[in-house]
Amino acid sequence: MDAKAALRPPLPARGGPALSDREIRQHEAAIAAHEERINRAVLALYGVDGLPSE
Repeated sequence: MDAKAALRPPLPARGGPALSDREIRQHEAAIAAHEERINRAVLALYGVDGLPSE
């Protein structure tokens, strides 16, 4: 969740610098990794190997 929050544009009241390209890629990679872990956990919970379209 912190990674998704970090990708949001800063609020005008807070100011602060925008994220660098490296920081954006780093947060996007963290989000993708978390989503993959969640997907695997859900598939394991329901006892399936994958979605029918895969």
